[in-house]
Parts: sequence; C-alpha cells; structure tokens
Amino acid sequence: MSNFNPKELEDCFNNPAISNTFNGLYECLGLITAVATSPEPIPPVEWMEKLKQEPGKSPEFETKDQVKAFSSNLIGWWNDCMTLFDHGQKIQLPKKISLTATSKPSKALKDFCRGYLTGNTWLSQVWQKHLPNEDTDATRSLSVLNVILARFIDEKALSETEPVLFNQLPNIDECFKSFPGLISAVGMLGKDLSTHSEQADEQPVTQLPSKNANRSVGRNDLCPCGSGKKFKKCCLH
Repeated sequence: MSNFNPKELEDCFNNPAISNTFNGLYECLGLITAVATSPEPIPPVEWMEKLKQEPGKSPEFETKDQVKAFSSNLIGWWNDCMTLFDHGQKIQLPKKISLTATSKPSKALKDFCRGYLTGNTWLSQVWQKHLPNEDTDATRSLSVLNVILARFIDEKALSETEPVLFNQLPNIDECFKSFPGLISAVGMLGKDLSTHSEQADEQPVTQLPSKNANRSVGRNDLCPCGSGKKFKKCCLH
C-alpha cells in the first residue's frame, strides 16, 4: 500500500519551516522521479540533500509528526515510482501536473520538469556508465524525454534553440498524453540496465537482453502508454 498522500505532502510544503529550506513540492517530486529511473539505486540520504535550496541546511520542523509526514510521503513517492518501473507499469502523476484548459503547462508541470531535469543532470554520469554505446533505442528514449521536458518548461525557447527537434514533436496535447508512458519507459530502461549490470558481475554478457523475465513489459511487448504499438517502437523508440 502506498505511503504517498499528495494532500498531506502539500500541507507540509505550505509550512515555512519546509518551504524556506526545500525547493517547491512538484520540483522535488520531479527530481525524485528522475532518481527512481536511475540504473543505480540512490538512497534517500543522498537525494534528499538535492531537494534543498541550500545543501546542508537543516529544516526547523515543528513536531515529530511533521517530520514523519514529510519524509514518509517523499519516500513513499520514490518507492511507488520504483515499484511501478520494476513491474513495467505506467506512472500516474498527481492531478496538478497537467495542461491548462488552453493547453498551457501548469506551474506544477513546469516545476516537475525542472526538478526532473535537475535530477537527470545530477545522474548523467550514472546513465553514461550503464548505457551501451550501440543501444540507440535507449539513447533516443532519454533524448526524447529531455526534449519534451524542455518544451513544457519553455516552448518558445526550445523552438528557437532546437527548431529541428521542436518541429519533429507532436502537438503539446499529444506530448502530454505520452508523458507518463515515456517517463515509465525510461524508468523500465533503468531497471533493465541495472539487471544487466548485476548479471555482468556474475558472468560475461555481450548483449543487453531485450526482455527481463522478472518484469511484465519487455521491448517486444505492447507499450504501457496504451498506444497499441510494441514498446520498442513507441515510448522506447
């Protein structure tokens, strides 16, 4: 059962003791989501520091219950993401991470994307260590996700700095529709790479396995985003 309660966590971030120490709620959730996709396990003691406005600064919690509510919900989100990715299931983002009625990214969506990119930058060397040079599908899935994240943050800037990539993207509504599935695809990729790394420690492995028998979605299975296409031809491609 999930320990993540969005309302309870939102109440925590409304408290000055927390809001003056940590980045915003959805920026923190974005970074934690990126951490959960990592090919190497990153313990909370490490990523919790990355959530702070000033590393090393300690929050002045008012009660033990506040400490428990704050930490258990952040770790609950991390655990939920890890479990979903490990079982090949699609992530469900909090409702405020959305597009507005006029198809503009909400503030929560922009903050989530900023946090995710911060986490992704922090873990870039971890990804480079585990990604096989020849696995273009894997590299492409990461690149596409980063472009979509950048679009949600500042569409105008992306269209000016990367016009070719921008023009290859579907409209923003379609980008958002595929967003949870693409995050999950990267998360499942991280789990596959982690499994591959563990196997390499036991015996020589020359090729990344196309499917992990301990998970429900492989490269040749239907994509978890619901498109009806094979995973390798959809969110992983």
